[in-house]
Amino acid sequence: MADTQTQRELTGLLIRIAEYPALTGLAEIKQRLKAMMARDNSQLSVAADAFLTGIEHDRHGRLEQAIEQFQHCAELHQSHELRLADLSHIYLGSIYGELGESFLAYHHYKQVLDRVADLDALPLAMLYTNLSDLFVQLKRHQEAVHYGRMACRASADAQSHQSRIIALINTGISLARLEQPAPALALMEQALAIACEHQVARTIGLVHSYYGMVLSQHCQGRQADAEHHYAAATHHLQEMAGNFDSLANRLHYTEFLLQHNRLDEALQDWPQLSSQVAALGCTELDHHLQRLDIERLRRLGADQQRLEAQQQFIATLEQERLASLHRESELLLNQVQRLERQQSQRIAQQVNDNLDVITEIGQLIATADKLEQQMPKVFADIQTIFNASEFGIALYDNNSNQLDYRYYIGEQGLLSPFVIDCAKVNNFGTHVIATRQTIHLSEVTDETLMAYSGQRGNSKSNPLYDDGALPQSVLLTPVILGNEVLGMLSVQAMATNQYQQHHRQLFEQLANLIAIALKNLRQRQDLQRSYQELERVSITDQLTQTYNRHHLKTLVPKLVNHCASSEQPLAIALVDIDHFKGLNDSLGHYAGDQALVAVAEAMRFCFNRQYDYLFRYGGDELLILATDIDQADFAAKLQQLQQLVASLAPRNPASPYQGRLTLSIGAVHCPQFANDTRLFNAAFETADQQLYQAKRAGRNGQRLTQFLQPATAAIAG
Repeated sequence: MADTQTQRELTGLLIRIAEYPALTGLAEIKQRLKAMMARDNSQLSVAADAFLTGIEHDRHGRLEQAIEQFQHCAELHQSHELRLADLSHIYLGSIYGELGESFLAYHHYKQVLDRVADLDALPLAMLYTNLSDLFVQLKRHQEAVHYGRMACRASADAQSHQSRIIALINTGISLARLEQPAPALALMEQALAIACEHQVARTIGLVHSYYGMVLSQHCQGRQADAEHHYAAATHHLQEMAGNFDSLANRLHYTEFLLQHNRLDEALQDWPQLSSQVAALGCTELDHHLQRLDIERLRRLGADQQRLEAQQQFIATLEQERLASLHRESELLLNQVQRLERQQSQRIAQQVNDNLDVITEIGQLIATADKLEQQMPKVFADIQTIFNASEFGIALYDNNSNQLDYRYYIGEQGLLSPFVIDCAKVNNFGTHVIATRQTIHLSEVTDETLMAYSGQRGNSKSNPLYDDGALPQSVLLTPVILGNEVLGMLSVQAMATNQYQQHHRQLFEQLANLIAIALKNLRQRQDLQRSYQELERVSITDQLTQTYNRHHLKTLVPKLVNHCASSEQPLAIALVDIDHFKGLNDSLGHYAGDQALVAVAEAMRFCFNRQYDYLFRYGGDELLILATDIDQADFAAKLQQLQQLVASLAPRNPASPYQGRLTLSIGAVHCPQFANDTRLFNAAFETADQQLYQAKRAGRNGQRLTQFLQPATAAIAG
């Protein structure tokens, strides 16, 4: 593997490190990184190493050291590590938000907000998740709901389960504080289901913690349920006892115990909880601890006057903090909204600049009688907007659950169509069909393949990548009309970071434009398939699935013309099942039918070239026509057929040959043929005479002779 590819794979793993939470997840990532570096004799870059070290400090609760390392990554990253720098700024914003440093948090989020138009789903999911978290801390619950919902959408697009869980939690908390407990609990239940599905203790604990908080603070009569969730959270979060989320849960659980007069239980964890909260240095948790300390002392009988003074002092500090939060939140909200407007205007302008071309492409696709002939023109137009090494339209059949990669074109021309079964294959395409969601990736690595397909290096599930060269930038979007998925569009590039948000919006617009055209195209194809099936049925014997006698009349002139023009031989064999009437009389017609089917299968096995044609001529009589074959080979194949039939399971009690199924065959080989069907008729008569001779000789045999073309005048006479 080239060094750049190795670095891409290492970075790709680090970028999705949030999907491996807690210390156990960190240990797994470090082990995999170590194996990858040993395999390719490589090492982490300076920025990547700083990022990994920052994650380790953060998960151990060493926030100052984590800040230092993430700063290093943001400052020292190379051009291909821009996504790591974005995530470093997001982690820095998250840490400063936990510490109550809202403006420092915003400073780092701004670095990423400035690039929103250029980002794909994963950094957007983390950015919006952490913005929702920041606005929860700032008590701006409407805004927290807004960004939480944006985070849920981006997380679903990015297959980022951890971001989605946290976004659901933040949205649920804010809805509860907006006096909407029912939808809040529904989101908590959804978050818990996702967390349990992926079985990560820290994430399960996080959901239980905030689920318990919503129940205890906003749902009267659900106290037993609240305690269950608090206890479950404490159990699942014990690995990260000094972490913000773990401490917040233990403070809320302690408050719950004090409210329900369970002082002894509340005091069990008090000394360690106090020291860990003090060590973290978070103002919000400090104030919560101080309020609980006053309540603890009151229940222990401490001086009431002194406690009231302390309570008043804490209340004053809290009021000042909330007033400061309000001022900060107003300023921050204005700045965030200003940045969003700027980015939205930039994206809208880029979309508008290219909309005419997209409309022309849509019209070209919609009006094409034969789309495959128009694909080179479509691809050329696509390349005026997208840096594309490949573009394609796949059609989806809901009845068969198959995805037909019908119209795909690359720089070397049209690609061979192929069909995949969505029930058996997991890849980008089947994910788009199943989820009805766009996939927008700026860089494709094993880790991103794993997120969408469940397999690493999954090129084998897509023949487009048989050469092993995976695209690095990918846009795939479903084509939907009403509630019906009709297919998908795909555009891909071999370079990284080729598609921005305006590309995504333009591509989704193109999918909307061609939806009706794709519906009509599929209907035309369905009609064509129906005609083809009707034609197949009309020329096929339904029992043996060989051609029927009617098709012989159509095919013979074509075969005669072909053999005459190409000077190829033609061979004819009439095949009769011996003692077939006796088989029917002794075992019944069903057994007779099964014998016919078995003989037809044996014929298909022996005569399987594209130049071999098999017919049911009538009753128990079958016919073989073969071109481009010499007499010796034809005789050998007929002998093979007789031996194979004799070995088959169907028996014939009327057969004198130990009850075996046997054949009589009359055949001719015509080394030359003029373009005259009367010659075929004469040859056919000769084959029929040979069959008669084979039967007279005791059956279970073949008679093959050469048919020499007589003069045309003799035939006419």
